Amino acid sequence: MAAPVLPNFIHSNQYKTLRDTLWPADDNLVKGDDEPPALSSRTETLIPKDQWLFPSKKSGSDAMDVDDTDTDGDFDGEIEGEDPNNGEDGEGDEGPAEIRYINLKAHEVFAVGKLRAEVDLRGAKATFVVRHEYVLFMKHALRRLSHPPNDSFRGRFFVTGKSLGCYYFLFYLLALGQSVFFLDAPDSVLYFSRDGVQKTRETLDTDDVTREALRNSWVLIDVDDNTDWTPPLIVNSARCVIWTSSPRESRSTFFTKRFGAEVWYMKPWSSKEVAAVTARLDIEHDEVLSRFNAGGPIARSLWGDMPVPTTQTIDVAITGAIQANLFNFTPMNVEAGVKPIHRVYLVEPLVVVDEVSGRRRLQRTDYSAEFISVSIFHRVLHLAQENLEKVQSQLAAALNTSTTRSVAGKVFEGIMHHTLTRGMQLPAIFGPDTVAGTLMLIGKAEDFRVADTNDIAKKRPLYLRPESLNFAAVDAILVTSNKLGLLQISLGSSHRRHFGTMLRIMSNLRRGARVDVGRLGEVIYCLVGINPESVQELVAEANRTLAKLKTLNAQELCKELGIRHTQIAYTKLSTFQVLGYTFDYKQGFTEAYGSPRIVAKSGSGPIASVGS
Repeated sequence: MAAPVLPNFIHSNQYKTLRDTLWPADDNLVKGDDEPPALSSRTETLIPKDQWLFPSKKSGSDAMDVDDTDTDGDFDGEIEGEDPNNGEDGEGDEGPAEIRYINLKAHEVFAVGKLRAEVDLRGAKATFVVRHEYVLFMKHALRRLSHPPNDSFRGRFFVTGKSLGCYYFLFYLLALGQSVFFLDAPDSVLYFSRDGVQKTRETLDTDDVTREALRNSWVLIDVDDNTDWTPPLIVNSARCVIWTSSPRESRSTFFTKRFGAEVWYMKPWSSKEVAAVTARLDIEHDEVLSRFNAGGPIARSLWGDMPVPTTQTIDVAITGAIQANLFNFTPMNVEAGVKPIHRVYLVEPLVVVDEVSGRRRLQRTDYSAEFISVSIFHRVLHLAQENLEKVQSQLAAALNTSTTRSVAGKVFEGIMHHTLTRGMQLPAIFGPDTVAGTLMLIGKAEDFRVADTNDIAKKRPLYLRPESLNFAAVDAILVTSNKLGLLQISLGSSHRRHFGTMLRIMSNLRRGARVDVGRLGEVIYCLVGINPESVQELVAEANRTLAKLKTLNAQELCKELGIRHTQIAYTKLSTFQVLGYTFDYKQGFTEAYGSPRIVAKSGSGPIASVGS
């Protein structure tokens, strides 16, 4: 006797083999926290070599260079920046060294929907990467359902930055023996259950039979077109609803308001994941690097179906964004062709820092943005110079918002450097000089070198600009004949570990940039912004942090800053002075008065702070 069908549904052979392959033989839900064996047994692993992705060691953006190191405990080195790829909700989130994947040609039963095109295009090399991000989200969703945070929790998730994640969620749930409604187009619904697979091309009916089926099921929505389509409200009857989509504000707002959904931002593709797919598909490294430089770590740009954006396409997007507001990412004005997120910015989970422990963790419900690539950033700077009045008016708010602070700081530094190289005087603390030369720092704070070793390195004042989009603790370095300036623009709040990173930068300057810090007298930690009150607050906080560090004993200082040579740290910290300046591209630098300066006496023990 044929199994009953839902109203307006018919039995379907589409995906039936997939369902029969993964579904538990005894029809019982698979228990446990691990990936179901029916799925895990079909995956393979490889350990990719990703060094070729960077021109020098660890010089790529952390958007793709995943460190995944926990920040707690004693350690010998400082991890980079406020990297969204480090730490996860208070837990260690160490990405695996091995990358897992499903060989779609060997397991062609998985080549369904959008994955079918991979087999048609790649043949024996067709690959579905089981991203660690997919696994983390599934565990998160299952944990939230089994242990809801409160009585009002509904189990609704808006997942963005997902690539092909919805197919993994489908495979996982089928292997658990969990019934699923799968919406992969506005007019297509598949229903997987113990009775097989059913499908309909009509909107889900609001009858009692369908509603009861939904109550026992998960709903997966993989609709990401440019229409204003929204899920039918009846899916709110489901046990869990997941909508995977690009980061469109209108969608996430609708889903959170009408369905009570929780937003989950995924991390961008890591260098290991990029290298793994490149190796599997046997693509030339130079081609992937070229695509990455143009389109960033976006799967569909690197090896997918989306063409590499041209300079003209990118410039149109940037110019349109500047006219509207370069740092206003939403709503996406598709009709006007303004899609800054798509062409310019990489959306990542927001990093928050505990002010007591200094530990960083991901706040998956909020996002921050970074430039997709260094080349995109350079185009933004070039076009910003042509619209300085408009861009500077947009910067003040952007620097005070966690979502936009990083990209706004980079644009601000770029405008500042451009002005300095055209005769603008340096901040008064560095004397009445102008920049004599500029060098790019290749790499990251813990290991960098200058791009050129010619005579420019001997010029003073020398301006050092990090090439990396995620260079930690400082945005630029200024070297005069007797002072070292550590310039920071994108600071939201002064964290203790920034000083540890700055000490390591100072140690690396001799080897990496031929700058002998020992011959310089003062170290000026120079905080630059637009709003005087905001700069004063940051200076006061940095001074409080510095003063507290100077009261710690050797063991405490080592733990706090992640350093070994405490005496050297004491000596260097004694030379630090914190100053704040505002900057305007027409008027230059103005000291932001109102915060006390902390000057310290050097000594062999904890450093006494003088002044208040």
